[in-house]
Amino acid sequence: MEPIPQKPPRRLQVKIAARLCNTLLEGSGLCVRDWQLPGTNPLPKHKRFTLETTDGDDWEAISDIYALHAQLLADEEKKA
Repeated sequence: MEPIPQKPPRRLQVKIAARLCNTLLEGSGLCVRDWQLPGTNPLPKHKRFTLETTDGDDWEAISDIYALHAQLLADEEKKA
């Protein structure tokens, strides 16, 4: 009997990844902003998100939201 092939793990939706990043960034003075507006053409993922200070004075484009999420998770594990 052949083993049942495993499905690859599903990737998080970008909105969920951004929300999880914001949860991990709580208290740091930084947040992830999603610039996709409802009813508009979809923005490319590498232009859709920014990492900003909570007061909005400084920001940086996030080219890969999934890489940021993985980095924040790794940093959180190091703290624990």
